Amino acid sequence: MSKGVKYSLLLQNKKGEKMKHRRNRNNEMLKHMGKLSVLLVVAVNLIWGASLPNSWADNDRNELPFKAAEMFIEFNSTAGDTGLQVFLDDDNWREITISDPRDKTIFTVKGKSTLGRQGLTELFFESVEPELADLPIVKFLKRFPRGDYEFEGIRNDGVELESEVEFTHVIPCGPEVLPKDGTVLDTDLETVIRWAEVKKVVDPAATDAAGETVCTEPINLGQHLEINSYQVILENSDIRLIVDLTSSNRFLTVPSELLKDNTLYIFEVLAKEVSGNQTITEGFFCTGPDLEEEDCVNLFETR
Repeated sequence: MSKGVKYSLLLQNKKGEKMKHRRNRNNEMLKHMGKLSVLLVVAVNLIWGASLPNSWADNDRNELPFKAAEMFIEFNSTAGDTGLQVFLDDDNWREITISDPRDKTIFTVKGKSTLGRQGLTELFFESVEPELADLPIVKFLKRFPRGDYEFEGIRNDGVELESEVEFTHVIPCGPEVLPKDGTVLDTDLETVIRWAEVKKVVDPAATDAAGETVCTEPINLGQHLEINSYQVILENSDIRLIVDLTSSNRFLTVPSELLKDNTLYIFEVLAKEVSGNQTITEGFFCTGPDLEEEDCVNLFETR
């Protein structure tokens, strides 16, 4: 296995309260002694790491960040659609709320009755992904403004969960991939999926106007692009291969034992930005020896 490459293969069938000071305003000496006592207590706590009593300090010890909290854009540069994905994880929670940078609640879920008492852990969901004609990217980005989204939750043990998730509008362009659609490959030779380094971002306004993906230099939108990783998904009715690669790896050699003769294979290459935003390029190829390019295209269109 190559360094920086992670494989996943699925075989499938057909698919304080703040401190309160009590001051005796009529007695100057007691007032100064009170201040001195507070300073001494704080000093002791700084030295020994002790915690102040709840009645003296903010009570944040029952509030923890989520173990995982993510929110990001997925753009399909081939199909021309845009969606939102959210993932979070923690133990034994019963209620979750997500608020946008305007402090508007955009999502809430709560376990009730027996499920609430049982407690929940992971949660992943994605929005519908309308095509550009139905939901232009500019309108999508206005609907979900960039900034910090607040994830809040309550666990069954009374612990409150809170994390701030930065959401950006930096959408990487889809990778330019090989083989080209409809290519028929010889299974006796090495089968390699390749793609070019992604250096540009999607221009939302230009993409909406053109009705197809338009890319530009990040600086033109006042953005900075940093590709964190790539992912390749290869599948047909029998297999689903998922491979994660570092940003320096830009090809995947498909294990020959996974390929059958005269078969259609569909693949996706995802470019993942450090913010979590990701863009998909779709492609397909066939294996020989009996198929021609026209046959491969027909198989894809009638699948």
